[in-house]
Amino acid sequence: MRTLITISAMALAFASGWSYRNNSAELEINDMQLSQLRALNSALVTMVSIETKRKAALAENDKLFAQLKTEQARKNKTITKQVIRYVEKNSHSDTCQLPNKWVQLHDAAATNSMPTNTGTTGVSDDTTARLTATGALETITDNYQSCNDIRIQLLELQAWASEIIYEH
Repeated sequence: MRTLITISAMALAFASGWSYRNNSAELEINDMQLSQLRALNSALVTMVSIETKRKAALAENDKLFAQLKTEQARKNKTITKQVIRYVEKNSHSDTCQLPNKWVQLHDAAATNSMPTNTGTTGVSDDTTARLTATGALETITDNYQSCNDIRIQLLELQAWASEIIYEH
């Protein structure tokens, strides 16, 4: 009977030790999982904060860009008025004497097309086109403004593409 009590005590001690070891391991696993959840929560809070700051910066950038476009449009109007006024005031003759070939090449460059052959139109390259200085400057100023508008659109497109790349 003593042997039976000894074996029972040993079995009980072994079972208690096994149970304690399992409980300790489970506690360690739970502590590690809790630590990981805390780190994940901290990372999530940081990500939300960064995303909020990024959206605020983008909104500010959009606001500044709208102001830039408005200011550029105002400047374009002022420049056009001043250039025309200057030309009208300082021009002795309101006509420009430009060769037809020059006018055709300029028009072709502005429309991104091939220049027409002057030999088939019956107009000599030696003749000059009668343009007003004001008309020429209005056209050239308009072309430059269009170029600047397209440049701004390209900058907007590049900013949009960068934002899309950042988000994905």
